[in-house]
Amino acid sequence: MIHYLRPLSLLLLLFQHQAIAQPASEMNRQIALSRAAKDVALSPDGKAIVAVITNTTAAGGRAHLWLLAKSAAPRQIAGTGADSSADDSNPVWEPDGRTILYLEKANGGAFIKRVDVIGERTETLAFTRHDNALAAEWGAGSAGTRVVARGFALAMTGTIAVWATENVVDPEEKASKGDQHVFGRFEQARLFLIDGSGARELTLPDNVRSVSWRKDGHALLVVTEPASDDLGALNRLWLIDQDKEPREISGTAEGVQSVSWLPDGRIVYVARCSHNAPIVCRDLFVQALDGTGPRNLTADVDGSLISGVDNSAFARPLITSSGNVLVTVARHFDQQVARIRVADGHVDWIDSLPAIVKTLATNNEHTGFALLAAGRGEISSVFVADARLHSYTHVAGPDLQPIGWQPLQARRLEWISDNHSIDGLLYLPDGAAADHRVPLVVDVHGGPAGRFEDSDYPLVRLLLASGWAVLHVNPRGSFGYGTSFLASLQDDLGGVDYRDIMTGVDAALAQAPIDKERLALIGYSYGGTMTCFALGRTNRFRALVAAAPVVDQISEYGTEDSSWYDRWYFGQPWRRLDAAWRQSPLAGVAAARTPLLLLHGESDPVNPLGQSLELYRALRQEGSPVELLLFPRETHREIGQNYYGFPSIEPSHGIALRQRILDFLTDAFSGKPRAGLPE
Repeated sequence: MIHYLRPLSLLLLLFQHQAIAQPASEMNRQIALSRAAKDVALSPDGKAIVAVITNTTAAGGRAHLWLLAKSAAPRQIAGTGADSSADDSNPVWEPDGRTILYLEKANGGAFIKRVDVIGERTETLAFTRHDNALAAEWGAGSAGTRVVARGFALAMTGTIAVWATENVVDPEEKASKGDQHVFGRFEQARLFLIDGSGARELTLPDNVRSVSWRKDGHALLVVTEPASDDLGALNRLWLIDQDKEPREISGTAEGVQSVSWLPDGRIVYVARCSHNAPIVCRDLFVQALDGTGPRNLTADVDGSLISGVDNSAFARPLITSSGNVLVTVARHFDQQVARIRVADGHVDWIDSLPAIVKTLATNNEHTGFALLAAGRGEISSVFVADARLHSYTHVAGPDLQPIGWQPLQARRLEWISDNHSIDGLLYLPDGAAADHRVPLVVDVHGGPAGRFEDSDYPLVRLLLASGWAVLHVNPRGSFGYGTSFLASLQDDLGGVDYRDIMTGVDAALAQAPIDKERLALIGYSYGGTMTCFALGRTNRFRALVAAAPVVDQISEYGTEDSSWYDRWYFGQPWRRLDAAWRQSPLAGVAAARTPLLLLHGESDPVNPLGQSLELYRALRQEGSPVELLLFPRETHREIGQNYYGFPSIEPSHGIALRQRILDFLTDAFSGKPRAGLPE
């Protein structure tokens, strides 16, 4: 039976089951009281940090700006009052050290805002157009704003580059004509420059993706991308120097994404890997603006390049005062900062920082660094480091987790699968021993080019509180192990990765007190897909849980919001029908017998709802036990946040989703037949 999350059924769901131990139920509620730090920016004098920190899920999960300093109490400076339902991002300090620009998303729009950190007065950059004359001015409200901002970049001269879609449709005219639209016709993200003399638009083809100013503020580089990736990732790079017409930089690597200027006038940028690999594989390139071919600086790096380290500038590579490049690199279960010498590509790993560095930001004078980082098993929080990255200290902010939570302790496992070395993280609950073997829940990451880090996962805490062990595996196809490892799954989804996971289960059974009769497999996104691949292949698992899976590569390819990522793995289904079907879990559904819980958001554009509906119908007609729980308004990202227990904008959904997982697994481990949700 398909179950919809209604208020009555939600209350019954939260309180009807007594099978889960009180610590797990209490842990599930505590998860909704966690926050997350998402971004940082260092002040011009290096004495303060503005951080983007979410509210708790219980308080709506929205992200807002906080001012942090070692010598002062943390203070929220945006997102209060009428703005509390907005999401703030991309903070950038103005040179005066008193004001901060940021992006606010609210009510379906997105605006550039400015906050005075002393007076906490907030203004909105409002655009108007009269007789084709464009104007932009700061005001207390957003009246007159006619653009939806995608991003912005601030020059040292004070000029702001804004890329945005312009809303030129009169509301009354739109109401009279209706809300129908032509599919595939998109509003273009255009580039506007705002300075003391006014506002002007620069004409560029395609959508503006990112902008990087030269240090003197008189030239900028612009990356554009097509509105749709149906024909490929056809990004282009443009130079705008003074008031000259934009000039395309020829010969760039495929899929150029984010660019930084070197002191000698050359550029470095992140683009698609030189070797055949999924489109999420990235390398760092250096190139002259005269079109001379790019040189790959990271082709042999041990790990996977994230993008850059300066999130406040949309993940541009960070250039040091000596002209070297700092990037973050996923390396197995950690994430390190690499200092790359442009002259020869030599890599120097910064080992003095925490094991997992999410963001590293500096100011124009490079007086220090702000970090978003975590030790192993910990949640990411804010740190400040010296200018040479030799040492760092924690900067106090609002409490990110309930008091008393300790770092997760994982045991690292390594095993051989098809002559490849695979590693995993095994978490054991209190009391696990040779004479007390515990159930094991194998959780599979998304992607497939995703990975698990040795960091904090509230879902793991919840499963441990239930008395169950948890295994995280990074099988072949995972990010963080080099290009060849990442490219292992071409035309083999559900093949080598499935074998790596199953041999990982054997490794856990051999090295820990696991009850082999009580095993479960769960996962979100591609992790949910992998869970569905187990249907009909094995009877080792008592239960399967799949959140937002893909089950039919053929139907999903034509209904998802973007197909370029999937195309690398198995091609275009109408040209390779057998290959697409072979890599679809639905193909093996006739042999399925293991109980399956499906969880899906009704507004998921990435893995559309039809995927779970297809599998539900097939399993019902094959007589295999299945339940499907639907979440209104949930997107792909949102159901993932609720699955893992990260801050979410749907306070009730996460508690209900995780409780359903607990109840489903508890009944399976105890041998109890599943009962449906109350109507």
